[in-house]
Amino acid sequence: MDSCQLTEKDARMIKYCMKKVSSYSTIKTLILSNNALGSKGAEAISSVNFEELDLSNCKLGISGAHSIGKALSRVNSYKRLYLYNNGIKVEGCRFIAKALEENKSLEVLDLGSNLIRNKGFQALTSTLGTHIKLLALKNNKLKDKSFNEFMDAYHKSGNKTLKTLLLGSNDMSMYSIKLAMEALDGKLYLDLGLKLENHNDRTLFLCGILPNNKKPQLKKFFDSKGCGVIESIEVFHGKEKKKGKKNIFGFVKFAHKNGKMRVVKMVKDVEEKVIKPKKKNN
Repeated sequence: MDSCQLTEKDARMIKYCMKKVSSYSTIKTLILSNNALGSKGAEAISSVNFEELDLSNCKLGISGAHSIGKALSRVNSYKRLYLYNNGIKVEGCRFIAKALEENKSLEVLDLGSNLIRNKGFQALTSTLGTHIKLLALKNNKLKDKSFNEFMDAYHKSGNKTLKTLLLGSNDMSMYSIKLAMEALDGKLYLDLGLKLENHNDRTLFLCGILPNNKKPQLKKFFDSKGCGVIESIEVFHGKEKKKGKKNIFGFVKFAHKNGKMRVVKMVKDVEEKVIKPKKKNN
């Protein structure tokens, strides 16, 4: 029931129907994303037991997060919970983090785009003692301080459950990220995406490639070409210099400081060996 213009009244009706059929129903997943359910709708829906519940972009707010937190405290049927873009902020994140200390079932939690900031991230260190396998916190204004504190807590806890941490579009520095990856040694997958705070509506294309990719076939390819691993590619649409003429430009960032010079040399070699001979023949 994604994007069905449902409201809190509809949420209460769903609750009523599910209660009536609970004794013989086999429904395990409920997707209500992109509906204006609000905090009252969250309260109604969270009282029903599901394995997977998607309330992404449902305008839950802090009160809605509180209702979800209370449900997590008393219900151990939830395995996957998606609360992306609900404005739960720091307080809402704290409610959920506290509830997870008592929950024994949840494995996947998505709190992306909720403005939880550093204090919310710090509260989530308590999830390291839970059954959470995947924690998604994309686009939450997270910085180095809370990231480093979370990673320190991860190492101290001896956690073997958390396998994936999604942190794309936040504000951590590449220095902190590289240190964390070296310390993890592959035990936890970090998906960090790209920092988007410096980009705008003129951004046409973004591509990020982790600089520590150790796949042998990839390394062999780069070695054969004499260039380095690309860390990111950015393509922008600039202002038109002349009417009717597009102005598109891009930046390529290499993981190694010598990568740029190697590629410039490679391009010159191609120009000398391939492009110029073709022009002469023409």
